[in-house]
Amino acid sequence: MKRNYSKFYALISKSAGLQAYESLDEFKEELVSSVSNGRTTSLNELSDREFIQLMYKLEGKELVNNNLDGYRKRVIASIFGFMSIIGKKVSIDYVKAIAVRAAGSNVKSFNKIPKNKLIAIYNMFLNYQKTAKNLKKEEAILEIDTRLLSLSGIDLHIKPQAEA
Repeated sequence: MKRNYSKFYALISKSAGLQAYESLDEFKEELVSSVSNGRTTSLNELSDREFIQLMYKLEGKELVNNNLDGYRKRVIASIFGFMSIIGKKVSIDYVKAIAVRAAGSNVKSFNKIPKNKLIAIYNMFLNYQKTAKNLKKEEAILEIDTRLLSLSGIDLHIKPQAEA
């Protein structure tokens, strides 16, 4: 694939993010490093896919990232797994809404959840599954509902009652 480096430099020189860096080269290295997951800071060492992804990013377009689909599926499975353990039947839309809420207030769509948040949500619901298996069903529901509410910025200060 023939790469258009002049177009790349034209795009980054017009980019709003440039002001945060001391030089164009420093900005370029940061962009290249981010798209290659820290593997390189050289444009020449980027794979064709990474270069295309970088150009789409600079042009403000969105490149469909199929490798996030696996993470999305894991998140869905972990939430469904937890809901199954506590005996609650839910729809896929409900599960996606839980994931969006857990991702934070700046995320508006399930498909817009970034990779790091997908991993965190997946691990969180795996831990919830372990908790639900070890606690009584009602205690697990209360604990998880309280955590989900706190993720939304709501703190109810609810504590499970001790058994007599």
